[in-house]
Amino acid sequence: MNQQLHFIKPAESRPLPHDGIVSRSWRVGRFTVTLTLNTNYLEPSEIVQHTNAIWYPRMPTAKELSKSDLAAYRNGRNQLYQEIADMTGKTMLIADV
Repeated sequence: MNQQLHFIKPAESRPLPHDGIVSRSWRVGRFTVTLTLNTNYLEPSEIVQHTNAIWYPRMPTAKELSKSDLAAYRNGRNQLYQEIADMTGKTMLIADV
């Protein structure tokens, strides 16, 4: 198994949303994915361990995603994680497996 680790460091200070929910949706091939993180429950020293992912119309299988679909997913995910890093001041670690 080939695992790649990526660190996303805070680049600029951004305010957290008033409701504490950070959520973004984007297209991945013929699917749409929405990633959400509730920052209300994060302690200052806590590690962000996961975001909630919802796929529409359903979660695709690995065989249904092309290389360009995976790149689109990772690009959108990384943009969201950059926003979260900027809002929380935390470095985000992403493990692609």
